[in-house]
Amino acid sequence: MPLKLKNFNIRQFNRDVNRSQDPDAQYLRWAAYRQQIGELVSESRHRSIVLGAGALNDVDLALLCSLSGFVVLADIDMEAVLQGIERQELPTLLRKKIEVVQHDFSGAHNARLFERLVAVVQRQAPVAMVIVTLAEILADMKPVPLLPGQSFDLVFSCPVYTQLVYTQIEVLLKILHAAGLYAYDELNQILLAAHQGMQAVLRHYNDLMLSLLGPDGRLVVLADIIELQADDPLLAVLTAKFADTLVDSARIRTLLDEHGLELALSGLADLEARLDKPESSYFLWPFDASKSYVVQSLAGRRKDGI
Repeated sequence: MPLKLKNFNIRQFNRDVNRSQDPDAQYLRWAAYRQQIGELVSESRHRSIVLGAGALNDVDLALLCSLSGFVVLADIDMEAVLQGIERQELPTLLRKKIEVVQHDFSGAHNARLFERLVAVVQRQAPVAMVIVTLAEILADMKPVPLLPGQSFDLVFSCPVYTQLVYTQIEVLLKILHAAGLYAYDELNQILLAAHQGMQAVLRHYNDLMLSLLGPDGRLVVLADIIELQADDPLLAVLTAKFADTLVDSARIRTLLDEHGLELALSGLADLEARLDKPESSYFLWPFDASKSYVVQSLAGRRKDGI
């Protein structure tokens, strides 16, 4: 019997992920985190854009809109963004400053990532052929230019690096494992190939962000760099230290070798090399009852000639 995957495409996947959470509960849970993040964008500016806006639970819209003359909110899931705007109950004057734009930051939709992958695994092609196909698809994946000809004083990215299709590929491989189509070691080979191909996807996303910056524009990027389960003793330690502002960059760096999320770290490293005098901060993101994240912010202006 052929493998059947319902609505397995990049847009539907992101909608399903957003709907799997309780956005109203997250909005309340993330209040302190959202306030801390707001301190990264506490300067007046003419034009601002938020990438990966999602449900907007990590963005203080009232603050951002009060400091900006014009705000673009960009995400692949338009419904989540529109609901997020309503959740924050903005005054009419601030709401009028917002434009919502649908965009796929990975390029997966145009490259037909899942459609092409599903087609090859439905034929039960050898794992070598699956890997070749995946490499070809990831090489094809480049985001469409966003708002060509427009530039912004502030480009703000919510945590996106770890969501640029790698997680979705992991989910597909879990489905293939459950269906018994490929052995575990074969699926691991596919996953390793996906990880290697993701480096180009991360660079393309950084290219997109930098292309949106005006001459003196400031880029602020958030990345979830460490995932901690609720029962991990380290989470309790870090929660106390963050509360007392005792966590510094040296402490975080000691944790990254064991706990660091490689895709986020790769994306940040590539971007840091392209920013002039980059600045970093760290935050504790209480994602839900089961897990939290250490989030790194990276901010700066584009180097000349980049």
